[in-house]
Amino acid sequence: MHLVMTASMVVLESEGEECRKVPLSRLISLNKPEMPVLLLGTLAAVVSGVIFPMLGVLISISIKLFYEPPHQLQKDSRFWTLMYVASGVASFIFLPVEYFLFGVAGGKLVERIRSLSFESIVHQEISWFDKPSNARLVSKNCAIICCVSRIMMKHALHNHVIVFSCLVEPLVQGCLSMPQIYDVL
Repeated sequence: MHLVMTASMVVLESEGEECRKVPLSRLISLNKPEMPVLLLGTLAAVVSGVIFPMLGVLISISIKLFYEPPHQLQKDSRFWTLMYVASGVASFIFLPVEYFLFGVAGGKLVERIRSLSFESIVHQEISWFDKPSNARLVSKNCAIICCVSRIMMKHALHNHVIVFSCLVEPLVQGCLSMPQIYDVL
């Protein structure tokens, strides 16, 4: 059994069984009651995703500080040291908040899907329970739902924010340092 995730579908591939496509929009619609929690988790993911590329900017600024006069070096190094501490504190706060909020939303989604699955199973005919494949199906679906909700909400968003901020921050830094380059020339 393999779980294949595309941009709009979740497909369960198993040997000897027919593949069933489930739209991700259905999972999203089942998660609508937790939308405030998801929005807060998204905000925390954005902040924690921007922290790591900002450390690269801080390191480049720290290297540039070595080429300044001693009195300016001491003054600027204290400020940028505080920026390192602030980014560490922000990381210490926002990463656990992100994981907690997405964990809460994912847990409620799994609980809601399990409830719907149980309701569907209860309404089956008696002969449905006699098939051995149906007993395995119930336990497989619970594990797959946990996996999909975790992947979809936490890791995917966090990685997208990191990639986006890694692309945007060098452009911003390049635009900000252009006047300094023209002064040197």
